[in-house]
Amino acid sequence: MRKITYSIKIGLVGPPIKEIIIKYLKESAIKETPQEDFLELLMIHDVIPIKLKIFSADNLNQLIYSYDKIENLDVLILNVNLTNQNVADHYYKGTFQEFKEYFFFKGVSLLVGIDSNDTFPQEHGEEMKALVEKAKELDLIYAFKIKDDREDINEIKDIILDDFVFKFQYSSPELLEAAKDYGVELLRKKEHELRKEKEGKLSSKETEELKMEELRVIGYEKSRQDVAKQAHQSRFQKVIENKKPPQEELISFVEQRRVELIEQKKIIKQVAEEKQDTLENELISKKIDLSAKDVSKIAIDETLREEEPLIEKDKIQGHEEKPIEEKLDDTSNKEPKKLVEEEANEENILTIKKIEGRRRCPKCHCEDKRMIHESIDNTFIICDYPRVYGKKYRCGECGTIWRER
Repeated sequence: MRKITYSIKIGLVGPPIKEIIIKYLKESAIKETPQEDFLELLMIHDVIPIKLKIFSADNLNQLIYSYDKIENLDVLILNVNLTNQNVADHYYKGTFQEFKEYFFFKGVSLLVGIDSNDTFPQEHGEEMKALVEKAKELDLIYAFKIKDDREDINEIKDIILDDFVFKFQYSSPELLEAAKDYGVELLRKKEHELRKEKEGKLSSKETEELKMEELRVIGYEKSRQDVAKQAHQSRFQKVIENKKPPQEELISFVEQRRVELIEQKKIIKQVAEEKQDTLENELISKKIDLSAKDVSKIAIDETLREEEPLIEKDKIQGHEEKPIEEKLDDTSNKEPKKLVEEEANEENILTIKKIEGRRRCPKCHCEDKRMIHESIDNTFIICDYPRVYGKKYRCGECGTIWRER
């Protein structure tokens, strides 16, 4: 059997309230493992084994200083003792922002005010209002005002664990079922240990009564879990129905984009065919013999340049556009290397030999890479087709422009 457990890291801040919460959490755990830097509790929630790693601190700064030991947190619980403390005097926004930046925290956050002397409803309303305002200021998700009792703390625990179980069910349903099987096994072991412990202290009659009671409890627990599971599945189904899965949204977007590209391709092809006819007539009139494939390619290239114009390149000084037949004659008769050298020397840019090591300005010898800016050299053509340009460099100190070969 695979021993699947869901692990949650909790940061618990605020003395001495954190000790009260830890005390009640220990009562709900089936196993307690104290570590050097944190407390580890194993709980069974909705038949799912959940391992809580609790890092306690007196204040947020202490939690920040322990970042190397913690690394990340899933839940942050900030506690305030309402009996002798003012909510506004605790947890400043700047410190909380620093905590969020350190931990990249995006988990569940709670502000819990505990008042064991809650007797006046009017004061209860004022304190709750102050807690809500503080939670809004710190951008926390939950705000609670509770008494020092087990029921309130268990309610908070259930809210947190329900949220994570729901995420677990949505993200990994197969692992969830394996975790439930392991949870049932843990419950049986715990039940067996408790029964053996009680049988050693009870008479035979009391033992029989205890077994009957346990059977009734197991039956009740099973029916309760079935009802809870049905309710949870219903809630899960509603969420799925209301929220379109990301895969469907992606498929819809890709399909829409594919249709748009097909339409765009048809338009480009249609315009290119019209340009091809025009270009063929022009070449025939000028007695230039090109294959149909070359004419089609030139037409498509011109169409694409009109449909998606690129960034305007700097015009080469003194360069005039030649007719089509002259351009074809020039590129066919010249050697590629000579053509590159001629076009590269048309602008007055300093050309130096490429050296090994750090690049530096040939004039002021600046080697700071932040001051040497690289850009495309439109006058330095490395390859004619496909057209590939070289690079030029500008010194931010003296303004010198040069290229390297």
